[in-house]
Amino acid sequence: MRDFSHLNFESYSPQISGPFGLRSPEQRRMLSLFGGDTQADEPEKLSSHSNAHQIAVTRAARNNPILALKLIERGEPAELAIETLAVSARHLSNFTKRKMNTVCSGWECLDTEDRNLEVFTYSTLHQDSNGYSAGFNAALRALDKFVES
Repeated sequence: MRDFSHLNFESYSPQISGPFGLRSPEQRRMLSLFGGDTQADEPEKLSSHSNAHQIAVTRAARNNPILALKLIERGEPAELAIETLAVSARHLSNFTKRKMNTVCSGWECLDTEDRNLEVFTYSTLHQDSNGYSAGFNAALRALDKFVES
């Protein structure tokens, strides 16, 4: 076994935070392991931007724009929506789901990860006839409309 006593974890208190002062699940886990959350006692900074803007500008929303639009439409709070986006698999458009249901045998038996792989492969091999890239790009353009200056 190795001895890590020289690392002094008691003084470990990272000041790293994600967008809008939020911490990622990994950062929260590290803080709970090593103790001391100094930012938890501070009041949260109020943003002058809308809830939709706070969601739309995140990297997680850019990676999963269809789900991001659904969360904005539902009126989810930004912090909850960003956490949901960070852990969710990429959502597909309804058109893509219907198309893949007709062209891919066993579609309903695939899990989310396998569906995403199958959709991407089919889109690549069949010049996007399932609308995967088109739906993704359309969702990105719609998401850009929520970004405020």
